[in-house]
Parts: sequence; C-alpha cells; structure tokens
Amino acid sequence: MEVTVSYKQIAAIGITVAVIALGIGVIKSGAIPFQQSSQQYQTQTTQTQQEISSYIKELRNDITSLQSSLTNFSNIDSHIETLQNSISNLETRISTTEAEHDKIKELGSYIDTLTQQIAKLKEEIQDLKTSQAEIAKSQESKSIEQTGTEELQEVEKTSQQEESSPSPQPSTSTKSLLLTINRVQYAAGDTVVINVSTDEDASIDIRIVNSDSKEIFKKVVNANSAGKLRVEYLIPSDMPAGGYKVIAAHGDRQKSLAFTVAKLQSPPSASSESGSITIKTDKQTYNKGEYISVSGNAPPRSRVMLILTTPSANESVLTAQADEKGTYNYLIAISLDSRSGEWTITAKQGDEMATLRITIR
Repeated sequence: MEVTVSYKQIAAIGITVAVIALGIGVIKSGAIPFQQSSQQYQTQTTQTQQEISSYIKELRNDITSLQSSLTNFSNIDSHIETLQNSISNLETRISTTEAEHDKIKELGSYIDTLTQQIAKLKEEIQDLKTSQAEIAKSQESKSIEQTGTEELQEVEKTSQQEESSPSPQPSTSTKSLLLTINRVQYAAGDTVVINVSTDEDASIDIRIVNSDSKEIFKKVVNANSAGKLRVEYLIPSDMPAGGYKVIAAHGDRQKSLAFTVAKLQSPPSASSESGSITIKTDKQTYNKGEYISVSGNAPPRSRVMLILTTPSANESVLTAQADEKGTYNYLIAISLDSRSGEWTITAKQGDEMATLRITIR
C-alpha cells in the first residue's frame, strides 16, 4: 500500500520537532517561569519526556512513510521509462509491418504481371508449334517434289548421254521419247508436273485421259533447243477419284504413265463435353512424329488443365488459356519414342472435366 505525504505534512512535522526541541532546551536550562515543587517538577518532566518520546516516535513513522513514498516514486520513474521503451519498440514494429505490407503488395503486383507474361509466352509457343506443324507439312511436300526433280534429272542425264553418243546416221536419227511425272497419287488441289525429253524443237501432244479413255486435258507444246519441255496440270476440286493416264505423243512415238486421284476425306475427329467445358482433336488416329491439335470451349479467360494419359497410365499435365470468347487451342507434339496404343486427353476446369480417347500408332 502506498503512503502519500504532502508538503504541508512535512512542514507540520518540522514545526513539531522545533517546538519539542525548544521545550527540551527550556527544561534542561531550568528556566521555568513558575516556582513549582520538586514533585510537580518531576511529574511534569516525566510527562514531557513521554510526550517527547511519543512525538519522536510519530516523527520517525512519518519519516519512514516519507522514505517509502520517495522509493515508490523512484520505481514509478523506472516503470515509466520501461513503458516508453515498449511504446518505441511497438512503433518500430508497426513501421516495419507497414513496410512489409508494402513489399507484399508490390510482390503481388509483380506476380500478376509475371502471370500475364507467362500466358502470353504460352500463346507464342502455341503459335510456334502451329508454325512448326505447317513447316513439317511443307517440307514433306518439298521432299516429294524433290523426288520428282531427281527423277527428272536422271532422265535429263540419260538424255544427255544419248545426245553425246555417236549416231551412225546423224541426218535421219531421232531421240527416244521420255516421259516422267512428279507423283503417282494425287488429291484435289495437287499439281501434276509432266516432263518430256525428246528431239529439239519437237512438237509434243500432251493428253490426260480417265479410266474410260475420255480426254480431260490436252495441250500441244514445243520442246526447247535441248529437247525438253514441262507441263503442269492442276487437279480441280471436282475431279472424280479414280485412275488416270498421262500420254505424250510425237509422230508415231508415244509414251504413257498412269496415276490415281484419291478421294479427299476428312479424318475422323474425337470430341467430348461436360457442362461448360468441351474438348476435341483434329483426328482420331495419329502417327508418331505428328502433332495433336486440341481445342475446345471453357469459361472466358480461364485456365484449362490438359491431362495426357499414356497406355501405361503415365500422365503429363499441360495448361491452355481460354480467350475472351472462351475458346482454347493447344498443339501437342508426339515424340518418335511415344508408346503406341490408346491414349486419353482430359480437359479440366474447376470441377468440370471432359475426356476423349485417341490412338497413336
């Protein structure tokens, strides 16, 4: 319990001490204003001493209380200093927390920017894969044309050898009629490249007939000074599928080569849908080294998880990004060491899934 002593109490104690001291001095000096008997003097002296002892005792108690109060005041200063230090530490922590909060906000903004860049990069990769597929198809077409060119070069080489060979009767001899085409099977939209090697400046009759020998194309072309000529025929989209023949004639000499036009059929595709998410592929069956074109619909601007499962139950997880219309596309490359068999592709967005099956051979 704290005892509080005011300045007035301290002053009163000082006055009391002074009065007592004065009384003690009077008694010791014997300067008593009245003549008293020895007994009365003794009695008064005893009473005065008791009173003085009582006052001294009270004074000591007051001094002790005063000292205790002063000690408590010192402790209060210590507590105030500790509290001020705690407040300073708390302010420092608040400042640090605000700085960390700003850093977290900055990091969140950076993550959003990075996510947008990743989505854009995936779109660019998708476009690149599409371009690679187109390049692969173009290279395949060039390879076929190169094969036809090599055959033509072989014919030209043979022709040159024949030209360099001496003829027993130069004035009446003629070269053999050589005919080549770039392919033996075509589809609507393909081009039949016809090459002929014969006499220089010779007039060659080029015809194409169907399986009923009905003429569908005819052109007369003059060979150049080297005895070479080239004719191209574009197969129309409405040209019936079947067997055809290219005929090259010069005088009584004639050569022919057969080719076929295949019916252009769209390969069967696979598709599936579940709720707001759908998935489909451009074909049902693929060969190793080809690309699987996956597309479908999902909620606009959502991320679609594509789960590719092999016949041995191994899974690969890919991510496609739907555009503002809810359409997504993804191109999956089939490696040459992929396992043949039935594969599954699952499109998942939230709790909705759509699964389809394809065959890789």
